[in-house]
Amino acid sequence: ARSGSTFLMELLLSQKGIKSCSEPFNLRRPWARRESGLNSWEDLLPNPERERKIKNYFTRIKNGEIPAFNTPPFTPHHQFFTNRIVFKILHGGEDIIPFFRKTFQGQIIFLMRHPVPVTLSRESFPRLELFLKNDIFRSSLSPQQIAVSEEVIKKGDHLEKGIVAWCLQNFPALSDPDIKNWLVLSYEELVMNPVPVVETIIRNFDFDRPDLMLKAVQRPSDTVYKSD
Repeated sequence: ARSGSTFLMELLLSQKGIKSCSEPFNLRRPWARRESGLNSWEDLLPNPERERKIKNYFTRIKNGEIPAFNTPPFTPHHQFFTNRIVFKILHGGEDIIPFFRKTFQGQIIFLMRHPVPVTLSRESFPRLELFLKNDIFRSSLSPQQIAVSEEVIKKGDHLEKGIVAWCLQNFPALSDPDIKNWLVLSYEELVMNPVPVVETIIRNFDFDRPDLMLKAVQRPSDTVYKSD
């Protein structure tokens, strides 16, 4: 969250044949909980039912069976004919990215942004305490990492808690050997040096209109109001 993911998604939506699915794991939305069967932030952490529910949920989205994810005609980014979907995934799944790649023949863009601006842009960290309460997730951390995290959760200020939340969220993905199969981007480079980044995206994903993507770089994303 607050990493520039909407900005990146809108760059991808500048290309022909792309449909968007924005934040399918945003469980603040009642219909997302209802349609996914994922009822709480805990359900997005490792558990025996998680992958089965996600597979069913994403398959239904892919088939156009969940109206909330169908972009209305004559609105920005709507296309009448599409053959690929951009899933902008926040709030979960960081530890099972290979599952998404293999199950849905997906191509992964992993976007990162420096933890300080991410933290200062966020109002809450709903999963912070849950990471350490999940036995499977906790088992992947060292005793030192657990001790530091628990100390910050107990006594830290907003910035310290946000940094730890950022670390716990990104740790599984950055430790995954499958990362060699992903395109890893930084928000800072995308903003400050867009031409080579756009060229890399175009080349990796078989797009053909870098001019449209570079034009989209000049527009603020739909969520820019949060940074006012």
